[in-house]
Amino acid sequence: MAIDGSEVSLQQLISDLDRAIDEEQYELAASLRDEIQKKRQDNRIAVEEANDHFYDAFRNGDYAAMSQIWGSGDHVQCIHPAAECIAGRQDVMTSWKLILSSGRMNITLEDVRIYTTDTQGYVTLVEVVDAEDSQGRIIATNIFERQKGCWKIVHHHGGPVPSRRF
Repeated sequence: MAIDGSEVSLQQLISDLDRAIDEEQYELAASLRDEIQKKRQDNRIAVEEANDHFYDAFRNGDYAAMSQIWGSGDHVQCIHPAAECIAGRQDVMTSWKLILSSGRMNITLEDVRIYTTDTQGYVTLVEVVDAEDSQGRIIATNIFERQKGCWKIVHHHGGPVPSRRF
């Protein structure tokens, strides 16, 4: 937070850090480095929690909770495994209503990786799904955006886990 009480962006802190290093103001640079790490960690935790809410709704077949975690805007999209891209919040939510109508699913997450900025974050992971009629591993990417102060998912892409790594 700036002296005047306003929020300083991560990009501004990084710029200030570069300037402090160039000017050999090492105490200031250390303080800025710590603030950058704290801000990154805070955003990472918030995106991780939003991702957890997404999977809680998914596991529990809870359409109301799923609707709460999805963002708004024309850019909202979802690609379910072996399906085409669904664009627009209304159509995305219709797809989730159909998927969640089958009830609870056992979904565990592996290889979770999170990256964030001030306004966006993404999570890559592997979903291990054990539903009554299907089992499998799905590689997924979830993109989150800060909307009205809350982290909302704006894109989910799930597909088959590749047979090999590069």
